[in-house]
Amino acid sequence: MTMEWSKNTENAGTEDGNGERLLSQIDGTESIGTKGSPFTMGYIIRKLLTVLGVGVFIYFIYRMGWQNILDNIAKFGIWFAVILVVQMVWVLLQAASWAIIQNSLFRRAGFWFFVRIKIISDTMNTVLPTANLGGDSMRAFLIKSRIPLKEGVPGILVDKTVESIGGVLFMAWGILITILFFPIPRALLIPAVICLFVLLVAIALLIVFQVKGFYRTAMKFFGWIKGVRHFLENKKEVIGILDENMRRLYLNGHVNIPLSIGLHFVARLIGVLEVVIVLRVLGQPVDFLGAWFISAAVTIANTILFVVPGHWGVQEGMYVLVLKTMYFSGSMGLSLAIIRRIRRIFLLGVGLILLHLEKGAPARLNRNTLSNINE
Repeated sequence: MTMEWSKNTENAGTEDGNGERLLSQIDGTESIGTKGSPFTMGYIIRKLLTVLGVGVFIYFIYRMGWQNILDNIAKFGIWFAVILVVQMVWVLLQAASWAIIQNSLFRRAGFWFFVRIKIISDTMNTVLPTANLGGDSMRAFLIKSRIPLKEGVPGILVDKTVESIGGVLFMAWGILITILFFPIPRALLIPAVICLFVLLVAIALLIVFQVKGFYRTAMKFFGWIKGVRHFLENKKEVIGILDENMRRLYLNGHVNIPLSIGLHFVARLIGVLEVVIVLRVLGQPVDFLGAWFISAAVTIANTILFVVPGHWGVQEGMYVLVLKTMYFSGSMGLSLAIIRRIRRIFLLGVGLILLHLEKGAPARLNRNTLSNINE
């Protein structure tokens, strides 16, 4: 059966000679580099949200006092090197999770290759308002020189799923900590619980789609819609290839899914450690549970308002609000947010450099770049 399946996937990429038919099944739209006016509604909305977010950020600095913020940043000083190391541990854990999934059944790549691509991916997630999906989409094309798309795409989707599970577990424990130990207005707690519930449902549906197969599940629930049925039938061959590899990742005993989830969960806890370090250096120590509460609250806010590029204004406002509920000053919350943002901007710069140096990195995700899913 394995040989028969492999033969089918090979034929799928060569049936039309140049693979153009399969490529059109993958995207089905104009390429990113398509000519035309860049001033689409989505472009305008993103720019407006960016301006609004940066405006809120500047307002917070003005309201809290820029001198206090500068003093706290200067006080942190050499400790920036420490939180950069902490952040790299986070990246290493996430890259390890991805490597475990990708190397378990498919073509293998070295650990540091995954680390490099993960840094680039996180950079794209920082600048794109796509709920951390923009950079993850780019991962498949960045690894294409070593791992074919038919193996890379399922591996990335499963890794993104287990990362989401780890994040939901982190937020769930954060909400529990909030209820047990910290006073928080119901106006904030209720949206957090709703957000968590929606994420749980979304992840559950995603896993069902992945295990049972996207084609089969989509046809079962949406096949009665003529347009959807036509879309799925046209892409049946490609979807079948990806579905089979996805099922193998979930159902094959060699893939340690729980370990991957655990690595993502521990990575989140490393972020909590960063909050502990920053507040302690600034002279406002908080215990690990308190830092967990802060991190979980900001994560939930960023998730709800993912459309804001870079979470400008959202992240700062949430830090100010949460630390005020813990009887810290607003300027301390803003200082924490800015220190973490400076660290993030530094790593963003590293990611952009790696992206520039990455051989074969797609400057334009067009048909010439994507080529064939079986390459």
